[in-house]
Amino acid sequence: RGRYTSLACSGNGLYAVTSSGALLHWSSVAVPDAAPTRACSTAAASGTPAPPSPVRLGGALAAVSATAVAASESHVLVTAKDGALFAFGANERGQLGIGIGSEGSQEGGTSDSVGGSGGCVEKLAAEEAARVALPAGARVVGAACGHGHSVAVLDDGSAFAWGDDRHLQLGLRDD
Repeated sequence: RGRYTSLACSGNGLYAVTSSGALLHWSSVAVPDAAPTRACSTAAASGTPAPPSPVRLGGALAAVSATAVAASESHVLVTAKDGALFAFGANERGQLGIGIGSEGSQEGGTSDSVGGSGGCVEKLAAEEAARVALPAGARVVGAACGHGHSVAVLDDGSAFAWGDDRHLQLGLRDD
């Protein structure tokens, strides 16, 4: 067992960053296209579910030395030691910072301020985690996930927000 430096609960489990920078995930339910899972096994003698074993997230995140993780019901942000930010999960409102999924719309108040790919990426599995586009030279020191939006704290003390702004949660407008 390693030491943990960051923990986050999502709609489908628990994420942890270890002191060595690995990102782990625990879950007893399969969630298609959101994150890898490992089903709980049943203890033979008692019939009581055994705790799940953690899964180390691979793919794009395998080479990332993580320092922190944030999660919402539907998406996850991973802060890297070098100040980069990676995202995976649902993207209906642009909360991954890689453009807006097909259900997100400018009319609905979604901000496409990050990524700018213009693509219709609705979900990214953990193995396909995308690097969030940040202002030139910016380094992330912290991040938070909302229901359909995300916010990063940059090393200069400023905040950078993207995703759903229907309820003015991004702080980008006054109406």
